[in-house]
Amino acid sequence: MPAPIKDNCTPFCGWKGYATLAGVHGKKLVAETMTVNETWRMIDYTVDIGTLHTVPMFFLVSGLLCATATGGASHNDNFLAFAKRRVARLILPFVGGALIYLVVQAIRNEVSAYKVVTSHLWFLWALTITQICLYPLHASCRLLKSGRAAQATPYVVGATVFAVAWAVFGSILKGTGKLSHGAPAHILPLPLANVAMLAGSYGAGSIKANAAPAFAAAASVVLTIVLAEPRPRGSDEFDWLSENVYAAFSFVLMCYSIGHYIGDHIFELKSAWASTKIPKGSVCVLLILLSSYWPFFTYWAESTSRRNAFLLTFYDGGQRAWAVIRSWAWMGGTVWFAVSACDHFVLPLHWHNHLHAFSMILYIFHYISQDIFVSMLRSIDGGIGSDPARLCFLLIALNFAASAVLYALFAQTRATRVVFGLPEPRVVSQTQTASASASKE
Repeated sequence: MPAPIKDNCTPFCGWKGYATLAGVHGKKLVAETMTVNETWRMIDYTVDIGTLHTVPMFFLVSGLLCATATGGASHNDNFLAFAKRRVARLILPFVGGALIYLVVQAIRNEVSAYKVVTSHLWFLWALTITQICLYPLHASCRLLKSGRAAQATPYVVGATVFAVAWAVFGSILKGTGKLSHGAPAHILPLPLANVAMLAGSYGAGSIKANAAPAFAAAASVVLTIVLAEPRPRGSDEFDWLSENVYAAFSFVLMCYSIGHYIGDHIFELKSAWASTKIPKGSVCVLLILLSSYWPFFTYWAESTSRRNAFLLTFYDGGQRAWAVIRSWAWMGGTVWFAVSACDHFVLPLHWHNHLHAFSMILYIFHYISQDIFVSMLRSIDGGIGSDPARLCFLLIALNFAASAVLYALFAQTRATRVVFGLPEPRVVSQTQTASASASKE
């Protein structure tokens, strides 16, 4: 059987948020041209509620796929090689997309480096920093799991340095008055989750306990709920030096760590799960189906909600806790379903390779091209802007078509492939082609 394709998180970059893309366009168009009605309010609410899980899911799946792509259970990589690949795969596309974004801004006489850094491209640099900073933690977990505690010592020290530095950063915010509400609940969850993961990996490696990683992952999830306990400050939602954004970044850092930890301990977690009497496949499907009833518990409209940079949060304590629980219900159900129903080899088919590469172009350019399409649709008579369903379909179709054309152009030369993070064309062997044909038959 041919080896499976090990994809990194790039496809999730490209497809992330496209379930709410049309809603974002709709909000922009409505704000400029027409009266808001109940349909648009529901689209607005759907977009806002979507931020409860889209960004955390992005980091969770990124960690899961990074663990798979870099060796899974074994630690067979070094830090410099890992960092070099991350920079080439994520930072170069960020630079390429940023330059194009700056050109578009220059044409409109509104150049702003701050807007570029905090635009949709922020996922690329933020994910790179996250992966590099959390590398010592996950290298430690892998070495402890394999019984190589002595080799894990320098990585444990590195993981401790980052956790302490992150806590010190939170303490500095507290000292400057930026972190005034419930500082311990903001600062402690991430270091405690790191300790839980290290202990779980040590238990899996030394006493061969499959339940140890499961308890560590569960404890880390619970700590993310503790993270949401303090009440948000009434500052601006994009005040990057505040406890609000500190808590948001702590949450996604923990989501990435949990995803990576699950990927490294997938066999132990499956074994621990198999020993229970809980139905395996039906529970995750039921959880996803029952998610349609979440609005009965979480529809609080705008009375207490606020945007916390890239996340949605609430001033009411109970609603904040329910929001995190809802996030994990979505993420847990989706990942659970993927592991239960989709955990199989992916044969190197040509359409899969192109879809994988196309997603990066879609991610970089959809935000840049959206203003062009919104202006174009707004100038067309016929009431396109007042019809939400028609507007959603047209915006998505135009963005996909434009990105497909750009992908076809950029995939032709090695220079543009490097700049925009497109992989080199894969050569499919005759053996792999024969295996793919046999699997279809």
